[in-house]
Amino acid sequence: VAGPPTSVEVDVDADLFEAGDSTVRVLGTVPGVHGDTVAEVSYSSLSAKTRLALWVRLLAVSAARPEREWCTLGIGRARSGGKLVRHRALDGPAEHRAAEAGRLLGRLVALRQRGLRQPLPLPCKTAEAWASAAHREQDPRQAAERCWTGGNYPGDDADASTVRIYGEGAGLDVLLAAGLDPLARNLWDPILVRESWR
Repeated sequence: VAGPPTSVEVDVDADLFEAGDSTVRVLGTVPGVHGDTVAEVSYSSLSAKTRLALWVRLLAVSAARPEREWCTLGIGRARSGGKLVRHRALDGPAEHRAAEAGRLLGRLVALRQRGLRQPLPLPCKTAEAWASAAHREQDPRQAAERCWTGGNYPGDDADASTVRIYGEGAGLDVLLAAGLDPLARNLWDPILVRESWR
């Protein structure tokens, strides 16, 4: 990624995933653009939150400027130096990329709207761990449990909002009963199929 970053203005209609034919207007600015790459550099590790933000930016620029084959690049810290994560471009011709980006953006907007009405069982690290393990055909419960309870650092279960909603010491089963599996897979599966690490 060379040269100073630019930004892309976004003004697109996204199809709402759960609401049939209705659409929502998505407006904003995507920063960190270098050519056809949306980049994010972090002095910390590449968290689930950072990767999710890169994904949203990829969808936004793909919907706004489908004539370009956009990708993302995240650069973060790792124990042995740097770590890179990439999200490859959406597939197909420009009109297909625009439609797919709008559809996937709509799913995210619908999920956000649902979260404004009720608490979602989607703590970022725990949901990503569940979906990633399931994507790799590993035990999602074991992976999510580590993020939920933490290890050397507090887990998602210690977050103030989580404690307020589910109570102190709540187990992972509370999230599973509230729909963690389908929601985490719905959110993360499209990301994971386009993601690669180096």
